[in-house]
Amino acid sequence: MRTASGYFIVVDGCRRKTLDIALNIQQRVQDEIGPRPFLVLANKADDLQNWEISDSEWESLAARGWTVLKTSAKTGQNVEVAFSELTSRILQAQDDEALSEEDE
Repeated sequence: MRTASGYFIVVDGCRRKTLDIALNIQQRVQDEIGPRPFLVLANKADDLQNWEISDSEWESLAARGWTVLKTSAKTGQNVEVAFSELTSRILQAQDDEALSEEDE
């Protein structure tokens, strides 16, 4: 975990408990390694009628500045988008870090 440049937090939209676990994991990562680019993947977008997590809960994460993508491992919905977005954020963070080191 300490050498991670970025990460995904995957939440099963059909299991409310996974959101609580994800929130704890994100806090632990933040505490142990500091800020890193990450995305929340709200999985099982192909099964929205069975979701236990409300839109307002997802919106509260967005209000924190978190990016939430509705994904589906089954259909592949937004999976490539998630990898592309995380890669872009990692590269941007590395560029920002290099620039701040040059300024020192």
